[in-house]
This record gives sequence, structure tokens and C-alpha cells, in this order.
Amino acid sequence: MYNDILLSGGRSFATCMVNEETGQFAETAMIFYLDELKEVSQQTNDQVKYICKHQATRRVNLKKVLNPKVWKDGSTYLKVQVEDLEDVDTEETYPDDDQLLMQVFREVVDLQDKLKEEPRFSPTLFSMFNSETNLEDEEVWSLVNLWQTLANERVGAVRKKKTDEIEAKLMKYITKDGKVSPKAGQVEIPKSLQVEITAMTNKFRREMAEMADLTTVPFQRMLQTNRRQERVTILYKLIMDEKRRLEAIVSLKALFPTAP
Repeated sequence: MYNDILLSGGRSFATCMVNEETGQFAETAMIFYLDELKEVSQQTNDQVKYICKHQATRRVNLKKVLNPKVWKDGSTYLKVQVEDLEDVDTEETYPDDDQLLMQVFREVVDLQDKLKEEPRFSPTLFSMFNSETNLEDEEVWSLVNLWQTLANERVGAVRKKKTDEIEAKLMKYITKDGKVSPKAGQVEIPKSLQVEITAMTNKFRREMAEMADLTTVPFQRMLQTNRRQERVTILYKLIMDEKRRLEAIVSLKALFPTAP
């Protein structure tokens, strides 16, 4: 694709979500514009072909796939017919909605700081917003991007924690005085430990699947709606859910102050 971009000078391409189980495409995609492309194949021994820098420019609805047969063999990229997607309420303002959104966002940032949550937002990011009652469209999208970044970082943190727990369970069995004894490759894991690790792994996979939905579905809904007010409402619900989660942690810490 990048070779064609270099030859044609088009510099724009669409990306959309794809259901891994069904292969179904999301209706709405984002158009990316190639700002910068640097070939680094020689420096990386052909491990990496290009380093690219893009910017998201507009949203489109996919109308038709022009070369569907290449989807199965992966011989080239798909070519699609698209239609620009614009908000229908661009002339309207929603100061009350914007104020509620920024208010709950500020409360979440304060709670994160109080609890020393990891990952968490820095209070300094409020300088990104010119007003907390009349947000520009770019500011709404910036907040969406911030929230998706937090969600993805949390998924990564949970994945690492769960993986470390499973590894610790194994290492506790195959080590003695901090050393592997006998060699790890010769250790026979008892049936009871295998069952326990399998249960931990299955639970971990379920939690990851649920978290993956939370990091994709609401954001796709915000992308594909043609109403700014609906986008703000979806984002507000996400942030409010996080506020409730943090408030529950604060309450539990008050009841059990010595708990970790």
C-alpha cells in the first residue's frame, strides 16, 4: 500500500475495525493522511520497511468493497468506495452537556490522584481545553482520545499483572531458595497445579475479552454517530462509570483502612 501511495501521491487511506470472529467490517472508518514516510529497511536489516507519521483527517462510511476477493488471500489491500460522514448538529451548542462532561472528568482526575491510580491522568492536561462549558469539536475528540488511551493502558497493566501472577505460581513450584531446581525443562507440574493455572488462565482471558469490548465498542459508537451530542453522552457515561468505580474504592478504603 505504501508503495502505491508513493507512486500515486494519494497519501490517504481508510482504516476500520474488523470483528475477529466474523470478519465483518465496521460501517464507519477513519481516513488517515500520510504526513511523513521514511524508509529504514537498511538500518533494520529489513525487519522494518517504513517509519510513518499520520494524522486522522475525517470520518467516512464504507459503501462498497471494490476488490473483495483479495480479502481471503491477502495479496493486496482492499479498495473501497466511501461517503464522508459529518455531524448533523454542527450549528447547535450544548453548554450544559459540555459542563457536565468536564465536571465529571475533573472529579475523576482528582480521585485518580487521591488514590494514586496507575495509570492515571495528570491534572496539567486541563490546559488543553480553552473552556469547560463550550468545547470545540477538536477538544471533544481530544478527550475521547485521552480516554481511549487510558483504557488501553489499563488493559496493558491488567494483562501484565495477571501474567505475573500465573508466572509466580509456576515459579514458586519449580524454584527452591530462589533457584530453579531441577532444570525447568525437567519439572513435572502436578495435576492440581495444572488445574489451578488453567482456571486462572481462563478467568484472565474472560477479563481481557470484557476489557477489550470496553476499549473498542463505545469508541466505535462515538466514531460512527452523526450527532455530537450523542458522542458527548457516550463519553460522559464512560467517565461516570469510572467515577463510580473510584468512589467505591475510596469507600472500601475508608471501611478497611489497613487493606492494601
